[in-house]
Amino acid sequence: MANFKLYSVAAVLAFAGIASAQTPAATCTISAPYGADIIRAEGTNEFVGDVALNCTGGAGGTVTIQVTAPATTSFTGRITSTTTNATEAFATVNGVAAAQGILTTPTTLSFTVTLAGTPATNTIQFSNLRINASALGATAYTPVSLSVFSISQLIQVSANTTVAYVLPGLNKTTANGSATASSTTGVVNPVICTTRTTSAPITYIHFSEGFPQAFKTAYAGNAQTGAPSATLGSYLVNNTEAGVSAFGSTSIGYATSGTRLTVTLSNLPAATVWLPVSVNDDLAATGTIKMISSATGAYATVSASTSSSAPNNTGAGLPSASFTPVNGVVTATYEVTAASAAVQEAFTIPVYVSYSANTIAATGVSTALVSFAPTGTTNFPNFAATTLTAANASKFSTCTTTLLFPYVVNSAGFDTGITIANTSVDSFGTLNQNGSCNLYYYSGAAGSAGNTVSPSFTVNAGVTYANLLSVLNPGFTGYAIAQCSFQFAHGFAFITDGFASPGRGLSQGYLALVLADPNQTARSNFSAAAGTAESVAH
Repeated sequence: MANFKLYSVAAVLAFAGIASAQTPAATCTISAPYGADIIRAEGTNEFVGDVALNCTGGAGGTVTIQVTAPATTSFTGRITSTTTNATEAFATVNGVAAAQGILTTPTTLSFTVTLAGTPATNTIQFSNLRINASALGATAYTPVSLSVFSISQLIQVSANTTVAYVLPGLNKTTANGSATASSTTGVVNPVICTTRTTSAPITYIHFSEGFPQAFKTAYAGNAQTGAPSATLGSYLVNNTEAGVSAFGSTSIGYATSGTRLTVTLSNLPAATVWLPVSVNDDLAATGTIKMISSATGAYATVSASTSSSAPNNTGAGLPSASFTPVNGVVTATYEVTAASAAVQEAFTIPVYVSYSANTIAATGVSTALVSFAPTGTTNFPNFAATTLTAANASKFSTCTTTLLFPYVVNSAGFDTGITIANTSVDSFGTLNQNGSCNLYYYSGAAGSAGNTVSPSFTVNAGVTYANLLSVLNPGFTGYAIAQCSFQFAHGFAFITDGFASPGRGLSQGYLALVLADPNQTARSNFSAAAGTAESVAH
């Protein structure tokens, strides 16, 4: 597991009031009543654990308490009044909401509360404390203390407590050719000269939360809308993005959404891309994510396509929505609609692509990246831009075969017959590929090229093309390379002095060599890796 950094909010308690010369000051101890929360290193407005002061004795009265965050971060809770800079953070005294926190500096919240008089026991608790965890740079285990002290005679306290551990909330994205994340099965690398349907995925995208509770619903009960609980500490128990409500406010403790995640697929051809609209987690089936229409807007799910081309209609795929890449990129945002606080959830998203033969261009390797969303907004939650690296996914390749005829001749009474067969029709279920070939001729000085056949000749699936060198390139002697726009081409050459008239009976035939081609893939039901199938052989 990645290293993590321990953080707590540094709280400085400053108290204003008039102390009685005859009455001793209250003595307080500090604690984190619900323990230290684990927060996401990517988050810009993460809830830390509550802070409590348990005070005994003293004369009571009105005090102002300052809670200060570490200098490397800031408080980032919702501002409920731009006039007073009141925030959604609030203090309770003996369980009763007493005051909102006022943001006096980016790292300071001030709370003015009234304590009961002598003899008294007062518990002051601070809730809905949000900080920018992404500014803390969680790369190593480093403690940051929450310090509390009084500058008045009404309260005496000097202590510290831990309110949060910071951990990466999202593990790196991986991609393979299996619904099982640990599988070593490679992704499918489609060829563009054959029609592709959604009967099977080309890639499976895998991702998981960095720790249990990194993925949260908006409100308790797996609700996407509603109101936060009024129970102190409830967001820790309920695993929600919402905090705690107070004072009947419709701003305090509310969440914009549950945890959102954006899937970004890059370097795609102009094909139709299909992604499932709802996915359950891989392990305990306690988590669910659903595709939504916007990373920043209100919760609104995307409906599955009713097209006959959709994965759930062409095979056993999940109900899916279709996308057309823009500049080679597809993005889809999901929201967590069910999550468990006890399970580190992982998800797998199958990616389907459909297109007709020879209607898209070949690309390099496509990539897949899952990241928290949104970024750079006033949403709750909000996240910093991801630093994760995208995973390599499928490559869309041209259909090619390159054949070498080491010696061809049309001189001194000799001629060469050349045949090229398109063997993509077979009994193994290989997709048929139509295409064409060009012949390039080389002789004499190194690298010199002779005539190139023009126009190129068509060799459809299951067809064998045949011609004479005397027709293709009269008088040539050397070697020839055929480049064909389909896979599984095989060639044969027959040299003789007896094609046109009786000769001396000198004849020799040979099979053309199939040169290694990184775009070449195995026939259906064959397991050879790309670049090795039917290559460097006859």
